[in-house]
Amino acid sequence: CLDLCPTGAITPAGNHVAINAEVCAGCGSCAAACPTGAAAYAVPDAESLLRRLRTLLFTYREAGGLDA
Repeated sequence: CLDLCPTGAITPAGNHVAINAEVCAGCGSCAAACPTGAAAYAVPDAESLLRRLRTLLFTYREAGGLDA
């Protein structure tokens, strides 16, 4: 599953892997390919999603999106 992650959110962590929720795009590639069923996708909480959206919108405006 490490090699399938398009965002690089999965990293080795000893005898298991760690999934960085802040980097994960939620595509489910890892969960679909995991041979042991250890990887599963859980919908992030609302506050986490709002924080991520605010960051994206701020960055978009700062870069001149829609002529800021």
